[in-house]
Amino acid sequence: MSLMHLNVARKVRHYRLSKSRAYVAIFEAISNSIDAIKERETSGSISVSFKRDTSQTSLLPDIEDSGRLKEVTVSDDGIGFNNENYSSFLESDTAKKEQLGGRGLGRFSWLKVFEKVEIISHFVADGKGHKRTFTFERTSDGISNPSLIGTDDHKFSTTVKFVNQKKEWEIPKRQITFAEKLIEHFLPLFVSGTAPKIVLADDDKGDKIIVNDYFKQHYKGLISEKPLDVLNKSFLLSVHKTCIGSCNSLVLLANYRATKVVNLSKHIVDLENKLFDKDEEFFIIAFIKGDYLDSGASPERDEFRFGYDEEQDEIDVKAIITQASDIIKKEISTYLQPIMEKKKRRLENIVSTVSPEYRHVIAKNPAIVDEISPNASDTEIESILHREEYKQKQATIKAIEKILKANSMEHEKVLEAFKEIAETAKAELAKYVLWRKHIINLLEKRISWNADKTFEKEETLHNLFYSMRKTSNEVPHEANNLWLVDERLNFHSYLASDKYWDEESRPDVLIYNSPVLFNNSENPENSFVVIEFKRPSRNDYDEEENPIDQVYEYIDKIRSKKAKHPNGQLIIITENTPCYVYIISDLTEKMTKYCRKNDFIITHDGLGFFYYHKEYRAYIEVLSYQKVLKDSKQRNRIFMKKIGVQP
Repeated sequence: MSLMHLNVARKVRHYRLSKSRAYVAIFEAISNSIDAIKERETSGSISVSFKRDTSQTSLLPDIEDSGRLKEVTVSDDGIGFNNENYSSFLESDTAKKEQLGGRGLGRFSWLKVFEKVEIISHFVADGKGHKRTFTFERTSDGISNPSLIGTDDHKFSTTVKFVNQKKEWEIPKRQITFAEKLIEHFLPLFVSGTAPKIVLADDDKGDKIIVNDYFKQHYKGLISEKPLDVLNKSFLLSVHKTCIGSCNSLVLLANYRATKVVNLSKHIVDLENKLFDKDEEFFIIAFIKGDYLDSGASPERDEFRFGYDEEQDEIDVKAIITQASDIIKKEISTYLQPIMEKKKRRLENIVSTVSPEYRHVIAKNPAIVDEISPNASDTEIESILHREEYKQKQATIKAIEKILKANSMEHEKVLEAFKEIAETAKAELAKYVLWRKHIINLLEKRISWNADKTFEKEETLHNLFYSMRKTSNEVPHEANNLWLVDERLNFHSYLASDKYWDEESRPDVLIYNSPVLFNNSENPENSFVVIEFKRPSRNDYDEEENPIDQVYEYIDKIRSKKAKHPNGQLIIITENTPCYVYIISDLTEKMTKYCRKNDFIITHDGLGFFYYHKEYRAYIEVLSYQKVLKDSKQRNRIFMKKIGVQP
């Protein structure tokens, strides 16, 4: 018998293999070599040589592109393709290696990745030497040019030569990468010391790697081995230190071969980087093995398909990985502790200097640090804290609603709910105080010289305090920064910024306040405020531009009922309606002269003047930008201390 009794081309077409894992086809040949060496009961050796198609090599020397593989040859000194093994090769889904976990399908992966495979095998049968050759190709029969002849020698050797790698399939170009993938795939054999000697050879460069030696140099030892039980299914979990690979991994084995590889950082966030032990850095690689995994692997051994057991609940891979990750985290806690401490220090620094509003979030759920990646940016950390804050707020709201719906409210529960509300309010205050600090810093920058030693224009500063040509109906409350001048300016009935309220007058800011109770359109306003901004260090006023005379004119027009509401109605001001005026201007020589000429009194810190005009019933303050900055810093400093942040 020399031909397969199936359509090989169709079998190959339906064989499932990821293009990014094309190297598995070569691993299948290496696995066969390992089995052949075991069957011969010898220590044996395997060599894998690579020859590339150099005609497709990149002409750019900085780009590592050695071309597609022209040939890959896997040679061993195992039992060889004797009649029994050849017959098994011809039979799809053969059960010959079932005891070893073989599925009888691996060879079909060869033709997914390569155009054809040429086999030469020397073996001994009945005391005589034999040589068998044939070509395995993607045709309906699958086998061509079969030959079996007798030989004078009595040697054992098999060579499987893969010919012409297909373009779309990916095989590592670096020998080191291939070696590490190979070790990962067969790691239990390397750890136990039962792997035969495996040599990788680059025929083009003349380089060689003895994979066993590479493993010994980079394997750092067993950390622990623990039983794992998931819904009455037994597994064995082993955790190892290694310098092989590019990430911390969890490998699920089927019949001692890697079937599913999981990046552990997806389940243990602190494993995004290498770990350290004294001066040594390493990765974690953990293995799970068990009969349940052996029986649940797909024919291609690229996933698990667990069947339903009527007597026991079915478990899935996620449950196994989750429980294994919990155990791994405990087993490597010594190595994770420095990472955790570093994250805690960073988190403390963020809530102390940048986001104190989240301090109560961390206090309520200290385990939130477990969710933060050691590589997370400040923005990503704040996003995690914000989500946790929202969850806590929703839980608090539900708890309060439950208390309020109860027929009788327990005193302790009411106090607990009040404490939760207080912490939330404190967090909101912290956000506002930090925003104010940002505005204060911005003001400090804008009242200083620019690079060309000039000051910002009046319009730029005006927009920092309040948007020009806007009213309080257009600007959100949060965008009102007039608290820089006076905290009371945050509260008003109506505000117009740089708006004409008669044919020719346009103060920088006009604010009026209505009585809170029993107010109607006929009632007079109970106060009004005029604010005027001047450019820092301005000293070129003429007599007509005198800022003090300018605000007096505004007051005259308002009191003479020439100012109007946005709806066109007159702003009704009586003779007794108080007026508050703020002139924000540096105390230049001329500004100081105008203040003294009008009998203004200098403030105790020498940074401003004030005066009460009896006739106008107007309290007037002239504040330098330095005074506005200093006073706003002092006020905000008190708030910052209250929320636990250093000013």
